[in-house]
Amino acid sequence: MTASDQQFEQCVFTMRTVGALSEVSRNMLMQANNPAIHSIIRDDLTKVLAQAIDIAAINGLGSGSNQPLGILGASGTGSVALGTNGAALAYGNFAT
Repeated sequence: MTASDQQFEQCVFTMRTVGALSEVSRNMLMQANNPAIHSIIRDDLTKVLAQAIDIAAINGLGSGSNQPLGILGASGTGSVALGTNGAALAYGNFAT
């Protein structure tokens, strides 16, 4: 067995909020009188919120924009130093 050398870092989170709005007429709710209409509205709001969270997590602008810093905005994301002529395609060359 090989001893492991675990290391832990602190990750600071800042609370963010996201919201969505769906306009539904009173007549539609009364005429539908069916739980399905509530399900349709809830599903729509869920999809809109999920899309907003995904966009912020991937491409958020970060500090000063009221968005988290997205993966694409983090320094070093997507860049792997493999030398002048590249390196062999192996897991060890990409794992950090």
